[in-house]
This record gives sequence, C-alpha cells and structure tokens, in this order.
Amino acid sequence: SLVYKGRKAIELALKNLPRASFVAINGFTCFVVYEAIKKVELDVEYLDIEKGELNFSADTLEKAINKNPNIKAVIIQNTLGYPCDIENISKICKKNKIILIEDLAHSVGTKYENGIETGSVGDFIVLSFSQDKIIDSVSGGALIER
Repeated sequence: SLVYKGRKAIELALKNLPRASFVAINGFTCFVVYEAIKKVELDVEYLDIEKGELNFSADTLEKAINKNPNIKAVIIQNTLGYPCDIENISKICKKNKIILIEDLAHSVGTKYENGIETGSVGDFIVLSFSQDKIIDSVSGGALIER
C-alpha cells in the first residue's frame, strides 16, 4: 500500500491488533513512531538501547516480553543505517507469535550482520520517503505485508 507518510504505514500495520496490545520500539526513535502507535490506540513499550549501540538487543526484547505479555508487535528500525540483531529478534518474535515490523526509513538496501538484506525478514515492511530519508522524495510511504 502506498501512503502519504511512513507513519501512516505503521498505523496500517498495527490497526488489527487488540486494543490492550503493546508495541515494543527502540528507546531512541523518532516521535512519529510513538504517535502512529498511539493513533491506533495501542500502548508503547520502550526498549533500551545497548551501550555503544543504536538498537535494542534480542536479550532486551526477550526480557521485556517476559515482563509484559501484552507485547504483540515489535518495530525494529536499524537506527541511522546500523543493523539490529535481526536473526535473534526474529526468532523471539516467531516463538512468541509477535508481529515483526521492519521500519526501513534509515536502512533500505542495508545488509544485516548475517548477510540478509533489510526488508526480507519482517511480517510488515514500512518505507518512508522524504528529503531526509534513504529514499529521497518530497513525501510518501509504503507498507509491504508478507
């Protein structure tokens, strides 16, 4: 689906989750990610980033899920193009039946450490187009559903 902004793509990806659901996101993120989650009336679970890193770890995610079983979706963003531990994060999401959303606003065409291309793992892929994004245009976004 093509949309006006990437944040609208996040809303579309989350719209069918039950209202008591939490969405786990990076503690270091853009405010519009938070706004998109709140717009569909879901709650946010911030995940701390690791020291010297720009993303949360699989271990941090697993601990959060154990503390909060209402986490029903996870958004990874590969902050500033630095890839997260997608292999282990994906395994945790599958094991717990949690939706994995890859937000590629900062990482289109990047390879994860295991050589897998960004956008090839998540249940949903969110793209954001703007002058300050990897895909440079005036505005826009897209949601790809697997």
